[in-house]
Amino acid sequence: MTHMDTDIEPWYRQFWPWFIMALPAVAVIACMYTIWVALNSPNPMVKDDYYKEGLAINESIAAIQTAKALGISTTLAIDASNNTLEFIVLPSDLTVDKIELSLLHPFDEKLDQVIDLQLIDNNRYTGTVNLPINRWYVDIDGESQGQSWNIQSDIDISARATTLLKP
Repeated sequence: MTHMDTDIEPWYRQFWPWFIMALPAVAVIACMYTIWVALNSPNPMVKDDYYKEGLAINESIAAIQTAKALGISTTLAIDASNNTLEFIVLPSDLTVDKIELSLLHPFDEKLDQVIDLQLIDNNRYTGTVNLPINRWYVDIDGESQGQSWNIQSDIDISARATTLLKP
């Protein structure tokens, strides 16, 4: 048997050991970065009180059914040039005791707005808005004759200025 005298470099000067150790090291660094991102950027889409909201869904469904039973519909006209909206509740003979109009952005809760409506005349309201052209969710809570009602819809402000909303 012959013994060959070759110069073998130490392991730390070869490529493959470093390559094999780099793979788990990169995975550990990526894991720590992912944990840092998760802890420093809370998701506003997830509600802290989701259980209470789940219980309140039955009340919301009942309010929507009340709006259907009363035959309530609304017309929402937004004038983007002077940031105003006109809101009409139909039928016109319906007495509206209380009304609240919420415009909810689909993914950025900081842009959500609750509009203060001023009564102009019978079931016709006006308010001031500051909305970028976008898609919005509309949530209208009202009370008529001691019954709470709700209309939910979505509108695209860029598509048309006047929208008919039904429960």
